[in-house]
Amino acid sequence: HATWIHSPGKKQRVYKSEDGLVMKKVPEFFQARLRMKEKMDSEIGKKIYVMRKIVVEPVIGNIKENQGVRVVSYMNPDVKIDAVITQVSPTLEPNTRTFKAIIQINNRDLALRPGMFVKAEIITASRENTIVIPKNIILVRRTNKTVFVIEDGVARQRTIKTGLENPDEVEVIDGLYESDYLVVEGFETLRNGSRVTISNR
Repeated sequence: HATWIHSPGKKQRVYKSEDGLVMKKVPEFFQARLRMKEKMDSEIGKKIYVMRKIVVEPVIGNIKENQGVRVVSYMNPDVKIDAVITQVSPTLEPNTRTFKAIIQINNRDLALRPGMFVKAEIITASRENTIVIPKNIILVRRTNKTVFVIEDGVARQRTIKTGLENPDEVEVIDGLYESDYLVVEGFETLRNGSRVTISNR
């Protein structure tokens, strides 16, 4: 809350917490606000604003009520809890270009407790009967994404096109077949045409 205090020759307002601790004098508060405004009006600030606008605004059309959500606790990332979106704000917050959504979490096992931080992964699209590979085995060379496959005991570098993805896996829409043998270990040091041995099929 704000309180007026008197000092010789002038009156000044300060912000105090419930225990009476002075938080910030008003002039200092508005000076900080002014510095923040100057940062936002700078070229870097404008670029950040445009970036948020590009990233966030198209996404709002993909977030809908009754949409599935996967909730992951930072304390125990191996535990994934199902949730569903129950409400989505129809407007963006003008300053941050973000929007709010409310989700209902199936927390019957009490894996989540008050005060815990979580990450919510919203499922915006899904596909069945598709090839999915780990993201960490993809090598990015300029504009191409490649992986190594084994053909007749020889490693061949294959260019692929990817589609849907989650934090760990990605869909391959072109460049791989179900019958391919994919190199998932030691690929960092492979060269196209290297002889390899399949240890486990």
